[in-house]
Amino acid sequence: MKKKWLSGILVAAMVAALAGCGGEKGSNDTQEPAANAPEATEGEEAQEPAASSDGAYEGEELTLVLAHHLNDGHLATQMVAEFADLVAEKSGGKITIEVHGNSEIGNQAETAEAIRMGTIDLCINDFPTMATVYPKADIVALPYMFNDWDHVAAFYDSDGCAEMIEDMAQTVGVRIIGPSYDAFRAVYSQEKITSLEDMKGLKIRVPDIPLYVSAFEAMECQTTIVSFSEIYTALQTGVVNALENSHNTVYTSALYEQTKYIAQTNHIFCDCSILANEAKLESIDPTAKALVLECAAEAARNHRDRVVTETEKFKQLLLDEGMEYTDVDVEPFRQACTSVWEEYKSNVDGGAEMIEYVQGLAK
Repeated sequence: MKKKWLSGILVAAMVAALAGCGGEKGSNDTQEPAANAPEATEGEEAQEPAASSDGAYEGEELTLVLAHHLNDGHLATQMVAEFADLVAEKSGGKITIEVHGNSEIGNQAETAEAIRMGTIDLCINDFPTMATVYPKADIVALPYMFNDWDHVAAFYDSDGCAEMIEDMAQTVGVRIIGPSYDAFRAVYSQEKITSLEDMKGLKIRVPDIPLYVSAFEAMECQTTIVSFSEIYTALQTGVVNALENSHNTVYTSALYEQTKYIAQTNHIFCDCSILANEAKLESIDPTAKALVLECAAEAARNHRDRVVTETEKFKQLLLDEGMEYTDVDVEPFRQACTSVWEEYKSNVDGGAEMIEYVQGLAK
């Protein structure tokens, strides 16, 4: 399936009005060596933030623009707010993260393209959104790739994840500077789903990510790509009668108003990370870069903990709103999606080795 990207010209036009706000460029890599920070090149020592005798930051002043598609109540917006606050605090107010959420600058696919082209500095997005230009990124969202949160953590803290982050930065110019989580996803529908058989013919909304389309076509659904901001209307008007996402997203977007049932399929684990344009990151003062990387890593680590502990809270909030929950037998769903793994092995250089590596991290 071909993924549709908005042209860079359109995205650039949308962010042109922000040019006067953003003095300098973007930011990068996390503090956890296993998850992201590239090693210094030979003969080059790691740079620490410039500081005065009292520990205050003395680097350059700059503003970095961060865009995302999520609603204000989403858990990831707490990560964004913490990141911005940490940067402001540790820089003494000299570095500002200017946040534009709610698809103000662009939807998920558009901000992914914008970060690649450098028309914005930072965004909140996920690995598979970059898979059109970096196919290995789909490993994170292959159906039923991860068994549980411990398995996810083992990958995120692995050398393999760090190498993939570095390779993506060098290959397509986008670096994940704050790798973190979103959810094991469920299906939310207007008709009750208790088994794989109930998925046949289901008109389900999927994001503009080929892997998601492949997964639900393997379950014999009718897939329709709908922008995140248009899901509510699509459900309301009957364009689709189901979606797949997280409890967090469905609750904070009030999508429970247009759906009735939750089927806990756990079909895909979705990450939610802070991304940066690599060229802009490299163009800023090294001391500012080091500070931004440190703050992104800290905010992302805290978000990982929040996601794991608060998933059940959002499930209960959906039940309180009247949704009905089904804990389905996932094994038939897993079996239906084996073709997606085979597609990945066939189409991605080193795909079979990637799958073997990630599966080998399970306890």
